[in-house]
Amino acid sequence: MASLSVPADRSPIRVLIVTTTHGYRHRAAINTARALIPQLEKASEFDFTVTEALEDLEDLDGYDVLFFANSTLRLAPETEDGLNTSYRACASPRAA
Repeated sequence: MASLSVPADRSPIRVLIVTTTHGYRHRAAINTARALIPQLEKASEFDFTVTEALEDLEDLDGYDVLFFANSTLRLAPETEDGLNTSYRACASPRAA
């Protein structure tokens, strides 16, 4: 069976994975995702950065994808959806 690999000359798709939660934390799912990420990097064109630091949401220019790997989708208690105003602005889709 041939292993999957990405051509060396292809630029990676940079993904920021945020595992921060507010309220219930599904530790098993988050830990499993963290364990799988290195394997996914080897077999795909993705380059993952995993963070618990909400400050990382303030500058997303280096990333192609923002992925929330938490079960609540709540990062902080400030608002109904868990995002304060500045984080909501960072996470909103941007015009290309």
